[in-house]
Amino acid sequence: MGMFNYIMVDCPECGEREAGEFQTKSGTCLLMRFHISHVPEGEVDGIKGRSTTCTNCGHKITIENEKAIKKDFSHIVK
Repeated sequence: MGMFNYIMVDCPECGEREAGEFQTKSGTCLLMRFHISHVPEGEVDGIKGRSTTCTNCGHKITIENEKAIKKDFSHIVK
C-alpha cells in the first residue's frame, strides 16, 4: 500500500470548511492531515494543478500552480 498525506481545502464558492480533500505524495507521506492554510510547502507541490469537487455544493475546486505566501496556500484554491 502506498503512503501519502491529505490536504484539506475550504470551498471558495460556498465557504464549506474542509469541503475538498487531496492526496499528496510529494511530502513526508506519513498519513498526516493538513489544512491548506497550514501546510509545509513540500506537501503542496504534489497537488498543484489538480481538482476535486466540493462535497457540499459540487463546485470544482482547483489548486493553482502559484507560489506560497508565508506558508499559507489558501490563495491558490479556486
